[in-house]
Amino acid sequence: MSAERDGGVVYLDASALVKLVLPEEESAALVGALADTRELVTSVVGAVETRRAVLGATAGIRNVFRTAERLERERKAQKASPPET
Repeated sequence: MSAERDGGVVYLDASALVKLVLPEEESAALVGALADTRELVTSVVGAVETRRAVLGATAGIRNVFRTAERLERERKAQKASPPET
């Protein structure tokens, strides 16, 4: 993790940014360390790497939600259709 201070401006690399988005072992300590920070900055690469890491880490969760939504739609469709006689 990289967090460099320069007059209240802190550069965060992707590993530090991920700790701010996804709970990790050092997340609370990082949030505490950044409490008095005036400005956070990163690079384009840091932003891209962070997005990819977060999307990769949450892919399974998104699949669970999509499946739950599909099952709910199917359940509602079954309730709405008249029973076959």
